[in-house]
Amino acid sequence: MLYFINIYFLYFSFTLPSIVRLQLKVKRIKINKGVNKLMMDSIHETNLFFVELLPGIWVSNVKTHSEKILKEKKIHDMIDCTKELTFFDSAENYILSIKHQIKKEQHAKLQIYLSKVVEIIHHTIHNSLSLLIYDPTATRKAPVLIIAYLLKYGEMTPHQTIQSYMSKSKLQPKLDEDYQQALKTFYTNVKEEYTE
Repeated sequence: MLYFINIYFLYFSFTLPSIVRLQLKVKRIKINKGVNKLMMDSIHETNLFFVELLPGIWVSNVKTHSEKILKEKKIHDMIDCTKELTFFDSAENYILSIKHQIKKEQHAKLQIYLSKVVEIIHHTIHNSLSLLIYDPTATRKAPVLIIAYLLKYGEMTPHQTIQSYMSKSKLQPKLDEDYQQALKTFYTNVKEEYTE
């Protein structure tokens, strides 16, 4: 007995320099009843975001990519923004006075985290390796990491970092107030490091 199954095939369309947009195509194939498992990722979006924003630093709104893409781009590690950048999520369920205290503590933790991640990104670029930053929207949390890197190692002003980010991404960063404040604090700390 034969069954039909839909399989998604990824293909690349190069529309802008260094920007890879993944598209999905559906193809029907026949499989035998004896085949009980098919290894494939279920991807529901038709326009996937996969961009190299810095040398070897890729941002994507898809967590899983084929082995071929990972080998081709030499991606050795991933930063998952949904798991690692959850600093202010827990504060939303509290009254204002407690929320303020939680956010203050989270800002301090975020500064430490940004410093560590910026060094990881710098090490990755410096050693000609590749890294994937996963952000489901590709506009809310991944830009925080890229902008923090540019503030420190690009020695740019905040305005220049946004322009630089936009020159590669074409997607406007949509940073919430807490992450904007964190980047301002990070920039102040970086300026103080350079003046010492």
